[in-house]
Amino acid sequence: MGCGGRGFYRFFDLIDDFGCCGNKGFYHERHYEYDKYDEMITVIDRLYAEGKIDTEYYQRLRKEAAIGNLTMDDLMRIEINSQKKLNREYKDMDPELKKYYDKLNQIDKAKEESEKIKNDLLSEIENLKRKSESLEKAAETMISVDEASTKDYIKEKIEIESIISTLEKRKQDLDKDISEMDELKNELNLKILELKSLKQRERLNDLKFDIKGMNK
Repeated sequence: MGCGGRGFYRFFDLIDDFGCCGNKGFYHERHYEYDKYDEMITVIDRLYAEGKIDTEYYQRLRKEAAIGNLTMDDLMRIEINSQKKLNREYKDMDPELKKYYDKLNQIDKAKEESEKIKNDLLSEIENLKRKSESLEKAAETMISVDEASTKDYIKEKIEIESIISTLEKRKQDLDKDISEMDELKNELNLKILELKSLKQRERLNDLKFDIKGMNK
């Protein structure tokens, strides 16, 4: 992430590495700048993914960050203002639409929690696989020296592999749940689009009715 920013500052890295110009303090500031750049890009990407900024604003913020015209304080203010705007829009929203958006939020929270659990499972599975490999190597090493220890290693390895199998099944269940949540989100978004279209037609018909009444 942030290739554009790093490409520019990499020029200063090379100068620093070769000891040119002798101004170490300046180049260390450059390292600090592109570290901040990556942090800002992460925040900008998140704001865009959460729907708090539109595509045009997203692209503009990335450019501003790349040329050093943006700070983390700026992004905090942008996020606060965007959230206030979203809150106002939600408050003024049609009650029927609000119900659909509430369901979307519930799905987003459930998906976020499922993905966190999935990542924890993946991490634990990797740890157990490494332990299983270590036990297998230990068993191979001890087989000609201590048969009892070798059997203990193999027994523990089998138990760990059983746990791994169970965790992988839980991970598959979560993958299925996450996929179903994505389908539900798509379905809800279509319902929202359909309802918005109907509401717009209702407003148009009301407007036509009002105009006809004015002409009488």
